[in-house]
Amino acid sequence: LARFAGTDKKVFIDNKQVRGNLFKMLDEAMAFFFKHLSLSGEVKGLIREEHLSVPYNALRECVINALIHREYNTVGGSVGIAIFDDRIEISNIGHFPPSFNLKETRPVLQSIPYNPIIAKALYYRGLFENWGRGIGLVKEECVEAGLPEPVFVSEQGAVVVTIKYQIVANGELNGELNGELNGELNDSQRRTFEFVKSHLGCTAAEISEQLGIPFS
Repeated sequence: LARFAGTDKKVFIDNKQVRGNLFKMLDEAMAFFFKHLSLSGEVKGLIREEHLSVPYNALRECVINALIHREYNTVGGSVGIAIFDDRIEISNIGHFPPSFNLKETRPVLQSIPYNPIIAKALYYRGLFENWGRGIGLVKEECVEAGLPEPVFVSEQGAVVVTIKYQIVANGELNGELNGELNGELNDSQRRTFEFVKSHLGCTAAEISEQLGIPFS
């Protein structure tokens, strides 16, 4: 698990390795996304729903697929999650099934798990459908959230999915900051704005901790 500064792998912001059972690794991966991706909130009735910069279901589906289809007999192999300022890359050692066509816009596959025992365990936990719809669902989730379609590639013995997104960059919030600022921000908002400009890529939790401003 890694969070890099910028768009290359020169500088780490955060870096960790996780060992353990399948469910621990999945939980750690999702927690890492929540730590490093921006959150937004939407109130529906009496319930506030939190949304990541990249849809939660799309991220979880990619991690689950990486865990199920990884070639565990490859020495030194692992599932990797790299978060950059402009994209997320989720990779695993392995290959697509021979019948898979990368050029298909919406590939419909029969589910052929590389590790059927792992797939069955996740199926019993309600985390895996076994219908081969994963790639299509990931693409639909991202497009509905206004993001580009994820890109899936198989090269050098690994499968990599790349999801592009926008976070705080070049002093702009999520790529855009619309409206007049002069006289429009209260003290907390202005302090938050100044902190964001000087701490590119910060999360809501980091802003709250450093400025003592609660985010509900």
